[in-house]
Amino acid sequence: MVDEQGTVKAISPESLTLKGMHLTSEASREALDMRQPIISKPTLSAANNLLVFVSWPIWIHDGDYLGYVGGTIYLKKKIILNALLGEQFYRDGTSVYVLDSNNQVLYHQNRQLIGKVLPAIIGPREEKSNGSLMLSQSGEVKQLAGYAVVPTTGWMVVALKPINVTLKPLSGLLLRVLKNSMPFALLARLIALPLWQLARKASRMDAQGVSKEIGGISAWYFEAAQVKRALLTGIGLVQDKIGRFKSEAQTDPLTQLLNRRGLNAVLDYYQTLRQPFSVLTLDIDHFKNVNDSWGLDVGDRVIRQVASTLRASARQSDVVCRNGGEKFLMLLPGTPLEEALIIAERVRLGIAEAWLTDVGRITLSIGVSAWNGQQEVSLEASLKQADAALYRAKNAGLNCVIAAPVS
Repeated sequence: MVDEQGTVKAISPESLTLKGMHLTSEASREALDMRQPIISKPTLSAANNLLVFVSWPIWIHDGDYLGYVGGTIYLKKKIILNALLGEQFYRDGTSVYVLDSNNQVLYHQNRQLIGKVLPAIIGPREEKSNGSLMLSQSGEVKQLAGYAVVPTTGWMVVALKPINVTLKPLSGLLLRVLKNSMPFALLARLIALPLWQLARKASRMDAQGVSKEIGGISAWYFEAAQVKRALLTGIGLVQDKIGRFKSEAQTDPLTQLLNRRGLNAVLDYYQTLRQPFSVLTLDIDHFKNVNDSWGLDVGDRVIRQVASTLRASARQSDVVCRNGGEKFLMLLPGTPLEEALIIAERVRLGIAEAWLTDVGRITLSIGVSAWNGQQEVSLEASLKQADAALYRAKNAGLNCVIAAPVS
């Protein structure tokens, strides 16, 4: 943690003995000058470690800048990318790269490649987002490439797999079935048709609705039915695993509510559809006293009880999120500001009248604003208005509901 002058106020681990030191690195100066979230380009530290510097500015509600919280990711050590990508099966020729905007390798299963700048694997980076293509270079094995760009950093994740490895199981099975069916000339087309359809769908396994299309294929004999079952099972397992990863990444482990990542996904969805909504920003009053008086375990129980009450108060279409610490958000789609104020008051009374284990009664302060789905006021501005209304509620004596002024 660094103050606005660039002096280290706290550091973990403390064995680094940097507390009190004035930082002069390019990344530190950039963080102080820009005063916004920054992910630096890979650089070599004084100790010759390849690292990425990540920082987030610290502001207080009256607008004063206090400094930033920063950290380093050592690319050649075991990091989160190893946990996310290191379980891939690489013995069949598959390769997974994470590249920065200059095609410098941030992750690869061969650590000797980390830090090197590679030729563009999928061509020029301009206008690249997410997609797939077939790579075919003279004298090399054809490969299938899938790639996706992380918008906030410009990093690109690229997965390469030889095409013959991908299609070999299905091709071998198709040839065996056709060979065994040669004596049955009249049935040849009927036997080959479902396999041909399955093979064609298998090449589009990442397409939306492909499971339904495969399910509609008539696999009337055993081998085709087995292939169909295997394809559906494989697609189901992959989608289920992706779904669990996505759910875990978007869920707060303490309350099982959506976390900030889940909240951002919902907000992106609302913005895409131009879905009007009202937002309640809720904060537990005097929560620090709970932790100081009864300990962190009791504080966690209080947060879980408040989350349970909010979930029970929400309608089916409402979205409840934990926005960090003792702060929560409720998104009320299609709800005008007047109705949102009624809901907020009902939630406030529900918490104020509830008896919580260990601590007795607690209260909430709530700020409310609305977004009409249009661009006159941005979605982000509406959220900030709700935050500002919450601070006014805090300053008004706590345990109350304050609405943001209508733009």
